[in-house]
Amino acid sequence: MKVLEVLFEGIDFLVEKIPLAGSMKKKLDEACPNRNLTVQELTSEKWVKRLCLYLNKIFKKRMKKRPYDLIKLKEWISGNPECFTVFVRRKTISWPINGEKIVATVKIQPLKTDIIVNPPQNFDPFNITTADIASDFKVAKAVWVGDLTSSKQELVFLFLLIKNKVEFLKIPVYFRTENDHLRSILFERYGARVLKPDGSNADGNTILVIP
Repeated sequence: MKVLEVLFEGIDFLVEKIPLAGSMKKKLDEACPNRNLTVQELTSEKWVKRLCLYLNKIFKKRMKKRPYDLIKLKEWISGNPECFTVFVRRKTISWPINGEKIVATVKIQPLKTDIIVNPPQNFDPFNITTADIASDFKVAKAVWVGDLTSSKQELVFLFLLIKNKVEFLKIPVYFRTENDHLRSILFERYGARVLKPDGSNADGNTILVIP
């Protein structure tokens, strides 16, 4: 029932605000293993709605003027069901019992052409359409990686996932992130560079590329 679900969400939120109880709850939550949503789950109305709410919450500053909507997410997923990877974890306090929450996401979009380079400052990832998305990574000409969200616990798995999907493709892989720590990882560990650098420091609007 929707009323019970909202009630348990409220209890869950309040418990997290209590220092000792919140700490214990966090440990219990993190003790539960993550699992990857299947394609069938990801394409369902239930999880598309939850993904939409989650992304808008995580990126609320960036999405304030133009939030994600169900139509856009469905369009991307239908273009290539492998584009989105979503990890979920069982919640300690939830209704229905053993309810799950999204804890990490990444969007890896294989593109039919390298639409990012001409010119990169005009590229808008929100405008990627099904016509731009390749049905198979093997025929892609470029890859756009976005919507990377996680705690430190999941970050290593997401990077391994990205690496496994793109390391043998020999095509440019593009990123953009406002997270300084994540940007450092991309530069130092994965050899990222600024696409068409102009001498200024990289920021949240800078497109990075791993050749």
